[in-house]
Amino acid sequence: FMKIIKTILLMLAAALPLSPATAANLLSNGGFESPGTVTTYLFLSNNATSVTGWTAIDDAVGERPYLMNKYRPGGSYTNRVSDGTYALAINQGSGIKTTFPVTAGVTYTLSFQARKGTTAGYTPLEVSVAGFNTAFSNVSGSFQLLSYTFTASATNPAAELRFFNSAP
Repeated sequence: FMKIIKTILLMLAAALPLSPATAANLLSNGGFESPGTVTTYLFLSNNATSVTGWTAIDDAVGERPYLMNKYRPGGSYTNRVSDGTYALAINQGSGIKTTFPVTAGVTYTLSFQARKGTTAGYTPLEVSVAGFNTAFSNVSGSFQLLSYTFTASATNPAAELRFFNSAP
């Protein structure tokens, strides 16, 4: 199974509602647009850091996560990329992670585009952020904006954000 994630945006929200103009993007490369030199696709081995700001997770059993270019020669991944040039495919037993700072008591909203692949045996997209875990089992075959809100229980200068598929 393959899940595609595109345009990860972690926005800061205070106790009072903020306008979109005052929200802050806390991830430096949430959109996977770096390294920007992948011509077809780039498989990411366990602990690979080829995508700026992210580290790959791979159980070495199934297909590794990979970065794909929607303009690849010999065929197109256009329908697999929400916007921009690149998207990430997360297969069973794989994922990607990064770190960012959180402050105790502050509410954060994680929003991102995702779609379900076409392979049978769908398992939910799992997200872990600053110790909070959730699964998105309602992801369809079309890109959709998904969102998850949490309040940090402790200040952490390197809280982990992880997108993964733990199914064997």
